[in-house]
Amino acid sequence: MFGMQQEDGIIGGWHGDGNFACTAIMYSLWKTQGATIQLWRSDVILGAETNGNETYFVLTAENDWVGKLIFDAPRHRTILNLPVDYPRINQFSEWFTVEKDEEYSLVSSQKELTGKYSGQQLLEGIPVKLKAGEVWVARISGTRGL
Repeated sequence: MFGMQQEDGIIGGWHGDGNFACTAIMYSLWKTQGATIQLWRSDVILGAETNGNETYFVLTAENDWVGKLIFDAPRHRTILNLPVDYPRINQFSEWFTVEKDEEYSLVSSQKELTGKYSGQQLLEGIPVKLKAGEVWVARISGTRGL
């Protein structure tokens, strides 16, 4: 579908474009485990993978970048007030979510960022500075799992 997308973002000019946009966003959130970056730029690449009770995040940028890596909350509870995250039509899945009152351990390739963070700090975002071409790697786990 990405190969069919025109320069203005349109695929076919009908309601299926919305389906494609929704699917593309869901796919992106899966590949970042729900994390996002601010300030977004097209040359900044974020990827993530969960392995057991640890989640790894990787950031790189073609040019120097200063921003935040922002983590996802359990939206089913914090936004929708639902007791569990059950499958719903048009749902944006929850991958790696952060509990605001839990403590997390972060091990970073930038040693000054290694340490313990509250869930609230992760929800507000971890400040990251990248030099052009630098690859930043972080491993996060909840302290209950350590």
